[in-house]
Amino acid sequence: MTAPAVRIVDAFEDVQALLRDETHVPQSMAHAYRLIAQRLKVDFSASIRLLDVLPVFMHGDKHKAIRKQMATQMAGKRSAQEQAARAFIEQLDLRVTPGQPAELISTWVHPLWRHMNGLDKDVDDDLFGFIVDAPQLFNMKATLRKRLQINDWIERFIALDESTADDRLIDLGQSVLGFTPLSATLTLSLHHVFAANLGKPLREINYPAQFPHSAVQTTDRYQTGTAHEQDVLRCVIHSPHRTTEQNDATLYGVGEHVCLGRPLANAVWSMLTAKLSGMPHRVLACNLSMERPEPVSREDYLHVVEPFQRPSKLSVVLAS
Repeated sequence: MTAPAVRIVDAFEDVQALLRDETHVPQSMAHAYRLIAQRLKVDFSASIRLLDVLPVFMHGDKHKAIRKQMATQMAGKRSAQEQAARAFIEQLDLRVTPGQPAELISTWVHPLWRHMNGLDKDVDDDLFGFIVDAPQLFNMKATLRKRLQINDWIERFIALDESTADDRLIDLGQSVLGFTPLSATLTLSLHHVFAANLGKPLREINYPAQFPHSAVQTTDRYQTGTAHEQDVLRCVIHSPHRTTEQNDATLYGVGEHVCLGRPLANAVWSMLTAKLSGMPHRVLACNLSMERPEPVSREDYLHVVEPFQRPSKLSVVLAS
């Protein structure tokens, strides 16, 4: 059997057209895990149950139904999440000591997300740990041991109350899909702004209206009903070779798979930049570490296997 081919779709207009074309669909991760379970004789039923309610890996009528249910649940929480984000961001300057290095992922980004989602630091560490690890389900390089650990956690989560499991899985899915893109994009965007304005007072920086950098670099599609339906079309949705306007247009996806968290993410960025523009500090140093090196050439960039850029540390020194 011929291995699936991977074709990079880089041109902005082609990406937009392809992502709006209903004959090009995302991979069903639930189906992929059913095949893995069958081949390896391993029970992944809990993981499949979660994957079956993640709209990013779905299409058609089921996608529309799950997306509508998830949107309804998210809308009911959004006001409280925005209020929690605003309260946290208002105290942001208290989380840094002028002249001392501050690691912003652990002191700003992750605590902000936990605060927005009501995850207590001491009580909900197990849940937060799962949300951090869960994207390994989508990583083709993840070990079987890691996949089984994640499946075991989901089994325990479902067993807490089977009668409410379906709604809780959709709620959990929101966190699984939202945490990594938002936290990584926020980190990369802070680095983008700070690194470009070293020594400049925060009050004098011209902050972008939207996230200037995205952790989500590509999204894959498969063409149905053809001899090449197993071939991967890797669509580049954020590129340093595009204009700001083009990257803004695809920042949250295109077509029926536009990110449901867009309103909340936009609100968080607006609140954060408003706070920064009122702080009496300037950035003396800014250092970003990645879980994998950032691609440095166009050729390397277009052949990134992982769809995310994952920052591991963002160390910043602010001075009054």
